[in-house]
Amino acid sequence: MLGAGALLLVVDAPPRRTGPESVRGPRVLRVRAASVRGVEIRAGEHQVTAVRATDGWQLDDRPAPPGAVDALDTLVATLAELRAVDAFRPERGAQLGLDPPTATITLRTAHRQIVLQLGAPNASGGSVYAERPGHPRIFLVGTGLLSALERVFYQADQLARTQ
Repeated sequence: MLGAGALLLVVDAPPRRTGPESVRGPRVLRVRAASVRGVEIRAGEHQVTAVRATDGWQLDDRPAPPGAVDALDTLVATLAELRAVDAFRPERGAQLGLDPPTATITLRTAHRQIVLQLGAPNASGGSVYAERPGHPRIFLVGTGLLSALERVFYQADQLARTQ
């Protein structure tokens, strides 16, 4: 008993992980944030196109203001680090909101183009169905991605109003 008590004093408990670092699922997009050269987002009536130039982001063919730069950098970082809460092969005819998708995100690097389609939220509302065309699995990703998308749309709308 004395030895077990001494071990409790000497050994530290593993750190508790919370937030984004607690998700350990498969990577949804295998891309580095620094390699992304362009982003196109389509969601309903909204469409945003951003291109990374040597002097910063161009948002819909205009220099992006600081708020838009921050929103785009956050979105790209979120996508580069995005891990699935779950990944599975869908049942035939499953209703996941992916046909048609509610949003489509296209990332462009110097060598390739990566498309991610977002569907409906899951039953609990804490995750969204997502797929990469041609990939055999459907992913469940956290709704934090939707917040990053909304920030970009908001900044694009603000830029359009000032023009």
